[in-house]
Amino acid sequence: MVATPHGGARLGQILPGAYLSLLIQSLTLNIVGPVLPLLAIENATTPEALGVAFTLSGAGFLAGTLLSNRVADTLGLRATIVAGLVLMGLGLLGVMAAPLAWLFLAVFCQSLGNALVEVQLNRAVEYLAGERPGEVLNRLHSMWGVGGMIAALGTAALIVGGWPWRWIAGLALVGVLASIGLVLRWPWVAAPREVATGHGGPASAMRKAWGVMAPFAVTLFVYVGLEISTSSWATTFFAGLGEGVVAGALATAGYFLLFTLGRWFAGPVVDRLGLMRMVRLALALAAIGIALTAWPTTRLAGFALAGLGQSLVFPTVLVWGVRRHPIWRPELNAVALGAAGAASMTVPYLIGVAVAAAGTGALTPILVILTILALAVTATLH
Repeated sequence: MVATPHGGARLGQILPGAYLSLLIQSLTLNIVGPVLPLLAIENATTPEALGVAFTLSGAGFLAGTLLSNRVADTLGLRATIVAGLVLMGLGLLGVMAAPLAWLFLAVFCQSLGNALVEVQLNRAVEYLAGERPGEVLNRLHSMWGVGGMIAALGTAALIVGGWPWRWIAGLALVGVLASIGLVLRWPWVAAPREVATGHGGPASAMRKAWGVMAPFAVTLFVYVGLEISTSSWATTFFAGLGEGVVAGALATAGYFLLFTLGRWFAGPVVDRLGLMRMVRLALALAAIGIALTAWPTTRLAGFALAGLGQSLVFPTVLVWGVRRHPIWRPELNAVALGAAGAASMTVPYLIGVAVAAAGTGALTPILVILTILALAVTATLH
């Protein structure tokens, strides 16, 4: 195999821009939920009526994953990331503008830009990571948890203090501009791709590609659905059991805290112990954590432990796929995030329907079963 030259770029040259870009991605997406009730008041409607914004967000992200590599083939990797950041900035301006039609378009625009950015960030960082891709990509994605915590705590502080909630969106917009400035300084221009020789004609190559990518997509779909459902239903779970939204907020904070720390401090271990081995150990740990949420005395610890276990799965599966099958490095990056977008639009909703029918206590066994299923489907990867 022959690697396309990458213009002499080094990992250290792109990491500051990559870290800030991923943090700002998380911040822009995660401020929508906390400010939704305020947007509903401004638009004389209800938060439930604005719920379609989350569906449009998932749709925008899915569309972006399908377009990202095609855009990069035309514009180059660096220019595609900049284009995605510009879309995120325009989306932020739309959210701040408040009128309903603009809000829906803005959320779609944000997510479309997010996907353009993230697919290419994963490609660039993983490609330059050398012999420690698991460590580097896990630490990159720890920025998602940091952005989520800033969004939640920053928005809450503004609301409690009686200050305009748009300040947090303004902060995110400054971050977008700073990210653009850092990315434009990268020496990287070409999109990395490895080409195969001697593997048969196009038809046989495509059959093999789908044989690799279909199980990969299923694995990421099940896992990302599990991850989003665990964090998003925590507050409702505690409230439904009569333990209050404060306990739910603490559980969510504990989940994201260990989720972030796990990616930062445990990420380096995956390269030494084996990528897929660590994925399976992490899912087993997550299953134990979720099971602990069945008892009142261990619920908070259970959500935190689930966050620690789930923290290592997504980036590590992605690294495993692109390193095991470097011929399809760009496609596997896009498939991973496409599966994530599809899962975010469907799995949490379906789990909510099931919990509404069976009762709040059903969340624990549903999530345990989903974790076991995620563990089982890793056996289909090859």
